Amino acid sequence: MLLYHGTDNLSAENIITSGVDFGKCDRFTDNARGFYLSKNKEFAEERARTMTFAPQKPVVVEMYFDEEKAKKNLNIRHFDSVTDEWKFFVAINRTGLEKFILMNSFFPNQLHNLDYKYDVVVDIPADAGISAITDKIDFILDDVNNSGRAYEEYRRDILELVNSINEGNVDPEAKQYSFHTVRSLKYLENARIINVV
Repeated sequence: MLLYHGTDNLSAENIITSGVDFGKCDRFTDNARGFYLSKNKEFAEERARTMTFAPQKPVVVEMYFDEEKAKKNLNIRHFDSVTDEWKFFVAINRTGLEKFILMNSFFPNQLHNLDYKYDVVVDIPADAGISAITDKIDFILDDVNNSGRAYEEYRRDILELVNSINEGNVDPEAKQYSFHTVRSLKYLENARIINVV
């Protein structure tokens, strides 16, 4: 299948010539640090437009992903809909490794990808309000050791925020494919740059 990554022209050229550098990827994302693509070209084009600033130009990197071949060799996690499991997965990944121990004390054994056990994650992107939600979770976690509030109050407040996480795009073609390990990148081939008009 063809997948698309919206970015600027300089970043795209670096991806094509040098490969994906996970060190340049944001750590606080839905599925943890990784390289994110979409099946929906228009979704990637819009992302490129919103993330690119002059003098750079918005572009899309198109890549071929052989998911059937990858399934034989990679650990791939699919989330096909909004579930409680997916909400916690996103919340924990976005709050990051620094807050993981605290999150785990309130909600033990929840699924996450902070250890990159999943080479690839296929899911729906969280909606635009996700950053505000996880900022509030961070604030609560920062307050745990500085307040006399009861454990259950913290747990209730975090749970309420996690439950408010929702999908950002109901179009099934807009699913995101995130790649988290060097070995997963070997299944992305035939990269080319497409200009966004």
